[in-house]
Amino acid sequence: LPAVRVALLFGGPSPERGISLNSARSVADHLEGPGVELGELIYLDGACRPFPVTRPLLYSNTPDDFDFKLGLSSTPLTPDELAARLRGCDLAFPVLHGAFGEDGGVQRILEGAGVPYVGSGPDACAVAYDKHRCAEHLSAAGVRTVAHAVVDAGDDPAAVGERLAALAPPGTPLVSKPSAGGSSLGVAVHPAGADRVAAILARAGRYGRVVVQGWVDGVEVTTVVVDGPGGPVALPPVEVELRRRSGHEILSYRHKYLPSDDTRYHCPPRFPGEVVDAVRATAERAFAVLGLRDFARIDAWLRPDGEVVVSDVNPISGMEQNSFLFIQAAQAGMTHRGTGRPVEGECPEEEVAVEVRLA
Repeated sequence: LPAVRVALLFGGPSPERGISLNSARSVADHLEGPGVELGELIYLDGACRPFPVTRPLLYSNTPDDFDFKLGLSSTPLTPDELAARLRGCDLAFPVLHGAFGEDGGVQRILEGAGVPYVGSGPDACAVAYDKHRCAEHLSAAGVRTVAHAVVDAGDDPAAVGERLAALAPPGTPLVSKPSAGGSSLGVAVHPAGADRVAAILARAGRYGRVVVQGWVDGVEVTTVVVDGPGGPVALPPVEVELRRRSGHEILSYRHKYLPSDDTRYHCPPRFPGEVVDAVRATAERAFAVLGLRDFARIDAWLRPDGEVVVSDVNPISGMEQNSFLFIQAAQAGMTHRGTGRPVEGECPEEEVAVEVRLA
């Protein structure tokens, strides 16, 4: 049988472009093998203009390197040229994180070109990526989420103060996040006693809209869910341990990507089996309710009373060498390249496989 030709799309306009490049390198390093051939490499710059790139250029260091080199020697593809290149492949694999990658933008282009792709569809991505819409959608289906309020640029400060007061008890910190954004970039903790209304309105002015969540006492957990033969299957969750915390901290971009001993991931988590089952069940339920496909990552908190509340949903989880996807997949006997059977006592009973839809 002829090999399946895969188009890899990466880059994009979000501040997560650098992570997208690392994800693309990881996929390119491990995807090819018997029956799989890497066809097109398509880089989207900060303005979402598509450029075909070579394998050597893929390993340039930063998005700025890409933009500089492409600006000297390349012109972006027209929509028709991009569609023709994509149609020359059997399958597209978008690894764009943040805006245009996880909000349904690139998925609409792929559907318009008639090219099957890995990951969730544009409508599901649009809902999951917007933190307010996602929480409303999950809550309506009975999935518990972190309590939140929405603040838009230009909102009346008095009304914002009332919203925040209703969100959390006095003395409790608040967490603000861009409503349309990743799970760690742009996240800020607002301690009690500070002028939080002004600070949050300033952030709304920067991002257009922010979601403010009440502080949750408990343990942060993150769970990758993949499509298994019988439906969504949650991989072994990761328990996030932040060491040497100064006051109230949550998992941030610094904790994720800068080398230090401040952050430790425990997979499998240090929970009793029934608690792990509850975390996994919540993640699988969220995946199904949102209509996600192939794979996604569900971030949540485990409260001291055992309740699991969802905080963020990531339609395209990072795919760097040490990303959550691979940490958890390894516990299921999977490698960067293939699938496997679960490790006894640590993983789902089902055989885990990402089910790519070719039609």
